[in-house]
Amino acid sequence: MRNPLPPVCFADSPRDSGHPPDRSARRAMIALLLPVALALALIPCAAPAGAAAEDPPGRRLILGGDLADRQARTETQAPGAPLLCAEDGTSPGMPSRGGSNEYLWLDTSHLNAIAEEVAITGDGAFGIVGWWLNNERTALYEVSGDNLPEWTRAMPLADFQIRVDADEAGNALVSTARNDSLYVFSAASPQPLHTGWYTDPRVGYGCAVSAGGDTYASVGGHPPGTAGGEIRVYDGGGALRFKAMLSANPEGVAVSADGLVAAANTRTHVKVWDAVTGALRDSVAIPGETQVAAVLSGDGGVLVTGGFSRRVWVHEWDGSDYVQAWSYLIPSTTWISALGISRDGSTIAVGTWTNQNGGQVLVFDRTISTPLWTDAGYGDWVAEVALTPDGGRIAAASWGRLGGSFGPIVSVYERRSATPIYTLGDDAIAGVGSCFSVDISADGTAVLAGGKAVHAREMGSGGWVMAIDLGDPAGLVWTPGDARPPAYRATPNPALGTTRIELAGAAAGSAGRLHIWSADGRFVRALTPEPAAAAWVWDGTDGQGRRVAPGAYFVRRPAALASGGAAAVPARIVRLP
Repeated sequence: MRNPLPPVCFADSPRDSGHPPDRSARRAMIALLLPVALALALIPCAAPAGAAAEDPPGRRLILGGDLADRQARTETQAPGAPLLCAEDGTSPGMPSRGGSNEYLWLDTSHLNAIAEEVAITGDGAFGIVGWWLNNERTALYEVSGDNLPEWTRAMPLADFQIRVDADEAGNALVSTARNDSLYVFSAASPQPLHTGWYTDPRVGYGCAVSAGGDTYASVGGHPPGTAGGEIRVYDGGGALRFKAMLSANPEGVAVSADGLVAAANTRTHVKVWDAVTGALRDSVAIPGETQVAAVLSGDGGVLVTGGFSRRVWVHEWDGSDYVQAWSYLIPSTTWISALGISRDGSTIAVGTWTNQNGGQVLVFDRTISTPLWTDAGYGDWVAEVALTPDGGRIAAASWGRLGGSFGPIVSVYERRSATPIYTLGDDAIAGVGSCFSVDISADGTAVLAGGKAVHAREMGSGGWVMAIDLGDPAGLVWTPGDARPPAYRATPNPALGTTRIELAGAAAGSAGRLHIWSADGRFVRALTPEPAAAAWVWDGTDGQGRRVAPGAYFVRRPAALASGGAAAVPARIVRLP
């Protein structure tokens, strides 16, 4: 898993967690200079050579003094968010599987913070987000829910971006930041399961967790750069397995999905360890240096690096060393900005930045040293790529266009084609600027994205988080040829006013969220079940409160898509004029 922790502290050195000095002036300076620093950092010649709160009424928790006053505001926000960009309710652009610029919900209640990093659980149920710059916090969202966090954990000590990662089922959600601790949460509570500090004077630079949540890793560094870095690897109960020193500050950390291999890289080398014993597997040079995290396949057998050299390096474990399998020099770009590999090791995705305003996404079959395809249709830095475990779908995040440049900020592809099945256009939605981070669920139907309210190179604070549903509308229509009857009963049906929808027969049980789709495959609305009842009430409006057009609509629970069976069969509801 990508670049989670005790009611106990980790074994090593507890650190004083008293109040930090006032940083208001420093934050104001950061807000002023950050865009300038980013722009300067991207000039090619600069590249190197070669405590828990009680549950309030309802389900949303806010933990930490800096956010205590948000509870009242949060609970009074209208649930849901605009589901379509177009004012007439139609979907602009591509209509297939989610279309373009459509989303389940959008949270722009940023409190002047930027959503720097997001991660989604493998089952697609939850997303964890690191909000930074002002009102620093880690927030947990229900992906198929609405735009209000389920809980929030204030992180007032955080001096820089808050890094996050997620396991398969929301039992191990990790978060860390410079000058703050490493935390592991569950989706149920903002009270950390585990916490731990770094070896002074180091501070948090990154974290990662295995798919099963049985192995966590974190890396610490020293901002002045004189003390070097470290990696710490823990078991699922928060016990420190080992720590190891790094020669310089870390650029990334990775844990294989099976929890047996851990890696950390600096600008010049990546080290790989047996995550159980702490034995060093190998140290591999990164020619030309990098600021990108190296990535591991699900069993740790494939290691991928890349950076300022524009070259992708693929290494395979032969039992004693990571041996170079191949490398590929990417033409017509400035440097590599993002790397990803599928859990099964079959598919590699690469993002790039091209001076001044351009970027690419390339997808490789791991056994072939030339790309399957390249999409050069990005207007700026490709910030992150994420893949499903089988490599069948790839999500990409970009800063988007600026001035005369072009391109989307979120794209989702199928492995076989450079034509996206979903795009989120730059400037298509108010309050949505650059995308800094994206992640995709294991089945490829849920995407979580976050970023800045304006372009990354422009002055301004504020950010956004968005959930996107890519469930296949073609699978919504039930026909008599399907031996399974619909699992939902709607009364009255057809309907003029309110319709009550209940689970029927073998599908009865936990209700969860219910999604409504139009007959042409547009997402219409997510419904919350009635308290203590496996039933929902729909008043015939969409997520913006607008009455839907007469016609046929289909309902199904998103959780049923993965499990199949009767609950996966949708029901048809007819709205009358």
